[in-house]
Parts: sequence; structure tokens; C-alpha cells
Amino acid sequence: MNPTEDLQAVHARIRALEAELEAATEQLEAFGFRVVFDDPPPPPPAPLPQSIYRGVSWSRTRRMWRAQMAVSKAGGPAKSLDYFVNEIDVAMAWDREARIRGLFHKLNFPTP
Repeated sequence: MNPTEDLQAVHARIRALEAELEAATEQLEAFGFRVVFDDPPPPPPAPLPQSIYRGVSWSRTRRMWRAQMAVSKAGGPAKSLDYFVNEIDVAMAWDREARIRGLFHKLNFPTP
């Protein structure tokens, strides 16, 4: 056999397999099965960025850094302070609010 005949034989085999697949699909659908040829599942989403600063987290919806502070000691609702593009700006905003509340021992940047 020459390469052209080999290639024709491969194509004929592919067409035969496609016909078998189509016949099997029709049989399954006749019994009420739904046959779907899906793409492979997408890769898992990338992990969210983590901040090293207290009170700073990443907002998935706004795609920005956010500062939050608990209002009460009993795990009450968090007060959202603001959103920033830069993580350090958010940490400084959290520090400003902490100074107002007298939480000097929990500052991200303890220098005055």
C-alpha cells in the first residue's frame, strides 16, 4: 500500500466509526436518553487574592480591595469602609477607622 491508500483507508474507517456513533446515538434517543457531546469542563477558577493586612479583603464582584471592620465584639455585622485599587490604601483606610475607635493595638501600620 502506498501512503495515499493508507490515508484513504483511515478516512474510510473514520467515516464508518462516525456512522456507528450516529446509529448508537439514535438508538439511545429512541429509548429516551439525551446524548450530548460536550466540551471538556473549564479549568477551576483562580484563587482569590489574599491580603496580609488586617481588615482587608478582595471583592470578587467589584474586583477591588475592600476594607471592613466588625461593628460589635459579638460578631455583629461588618461595616464596609471603602473600596480601593491599591491594597495598601485599603489598609491605611482601615487604620484610620481603627484609630477613631481606639484600636491602636490592632493597626496595620502602627507608626503615628
